[in-house]
Amino acid sequence: METYLAILKEKGFKVTPLRKMILDVFQKKRATLTAEKLCTQVRRRIPNAGLQSVYRNLADFTNLGITEEIFLERRKAAYALCNGVSAHHHHAVCRRCGRSEEVRACRLDAVSRAMKNSFRKLKRERGFQIERHFLQLEGLCHACQKG
Repeated sequence: METYLAILKEKGFKVTPLRKMILDVFQKKRATLTAEKLCTQVRRRIPNAGLQSVYRNLADFTNLGITEEIFLERRKAAYALCNGVSAHHHHAVCRRCGRSEEVRACRLDAVSRAMKNSFRKLKRERGFQIERHFLQLEGLCHACQKG
């Protein structure tokens, strides 16, 4: 948790009880969480925590690279805590339990090269400059495969 708190401080954010609790819930759950589920968990310790405050903090965390927005079934937004805060990565998400594991971009070298080539072609042929991309891998984690 100290890494995340240091990032908040470095970027000029106050370390509030709500921010600490959000990070604590993520670290304990080790899964993707919707803002609503996260708020429910946070309210167990901070009863007056508001859903809008949770959303605002998730937006700040995502902008800082602490969390990443993930999409569940029917494109419902959820969030995953990032381990390698500043390194480019993707997430493998369990469709059953929501567990999220980071996948370093270097493990996807062939896909990464193909995407870069596609980006260059898009720029050359249509003038569209890609600034960022999002890749999410979905399947079943080890525990859910057994169950």
